[in-house]
Amino acid sequence: MTTLVVLDQGESISISFDDLLKYHGRSSIAGVAHAFKAMERAFPLLSPGGPPERYDITVESGFPGGGARD
Repeated sequence: MTTLVVLDQGESISISFDDLLKYHGRSSIAGVAHAFKAMERAFPLLSPGGPPERYDITVESGFPGGGARD
């Protein structure tokens, strides 16, 4: 299974789909799957030299509020 890799202040962190489910829960599992696949595709394009720094990642969406963070 694929894992996502990000950096947290230079330290590598691997995140699996199961890790996301443990954090988010299964109430919106399709949304978790969609987010995972989007990040899987986007990270190599946004940070071709290696994993992106975790706090440099932002998502712009149609959510009408001031922002959402999971």
